Amino acid sequence: MNGSLSFKEAIRESRNLWDLSFPDEGEYTDFYFSRRCTKDVMLCLHKTGDTFDSAFQLFPYQMNLKGILTHTLYMSGVCTHPDMRGKGHMELCMKENLAQLTNGEATLVTLIPANEKLFTYYRRFGFTEIATRQITEYHKKTVHSDNKNLHTENISVASATAKQRHDIYQMFRQKWESMPNSIIHTEQDFQDVLDAYIPDNLHLLLCSQPEKKQEPTAAVLYSERTSEIFVHDFVTTSKNDTTSVLSYLCPEAETSEDGTAEKTKPVRFFSYESKPFMMARILNPKKAIALYSETSHSENTHIHLTDNLLESNSGYYSMTSDKVLKTEKPVKGIQYVKMTPEQLTAHLFQNTQLHASLMLDY
Repeated sequence: MNGSLSFKEAIRESRNLWDLSFPDEGEYTDFYFSRRCTKDVMLCLHKTGDTFDSAFQLFPYQMNLKGILTHTLYMSGVCTHPDMRGKGHMELCMKENLAQLTNGEATLVTLIPANEKLFTYYRRFGFTEIATRQITEYHKKTVHSDNKNLHTENISVASATAKQRHDIYQMFRQKWESMPNSIIHTEQDFQDVLDAYIPDNLHLLLCSQPEKKQEPTAAVLYSERTSEIFVHDFVTTSKNDTTSVLSYLCPEAETSEDGTAEKTKPVRFFSYESKPFMMARILNPKKAIALYSETSHSENTHIHLTDNLLESNSGYYSMTSDKVLKTEKPVKGIQYVKMTPEQLTAHLFQNTQLHASLMLDY
């Protein structure tokens, strides 16, 4: 995706644009380009004259969409040289790089905007919201403190052993695969998340049964912040474990010498409603239409797609039996539904609550 550049050269140019655009990222930048940007990551760049003006990276992920596994790409590190912004360079970067993927394995490309204003920015490239979330808050009173089955003495915040890390990943993966709509991390990606964030602000909480202390029955990835304890994702094998974990994270307020009780930090989780979170756009219309037809249980789907960014995607698509056919002109006698990439994406994710934890959005 980088013309005549070697992988090492593409990393260097991408890193240079990142440093100019995000100068305060510090140690995370080193980790991102040394550990996250491996050979399976696509390094996308655009050049004007002798200057690289814009870049982004594409990370492969599997998505479980309505029970069907599909390949996706996650877009990260979107940046333009500070001196060259507002001149359409990112549009050219997306056009040139994404156009090479329209007949590839990935059905969609996804991203998480860094702030609310960027949702409007990405819509111009055919992205639309596919997931929403808001914060659900728990205080001590939410937890039944009179529950006699709490096992908080078997909960610890610690660095997991290699075996525990593997077991914890298997627990999370089973959770993601069992959900009707979720992003599924590879084990290497999951371990990278642990290595990237635990040293600074992400904690791994383990819960085990008294007789099986080395075998985790619950795992929680959380950050302890100034005003809250924020849970990024958690997995438990029983309801009692969930109650124990909440009780551990949100202990009773301690009483000071003057008799007043100190406030405890609330524990906050993501839930899936209200606030826009993740966006996506269609890369491969044939795969997307086949997926739409399968998930909507429609045997015959006929779509006239107009894609202003990736013009090669525009055309007339017919899903009959188990195959999608594309024609440049409408087939006589067929009624087509007019759609943009945004509309097709919205139909794919209609009535879904996508679980997308541990992405590159910390």
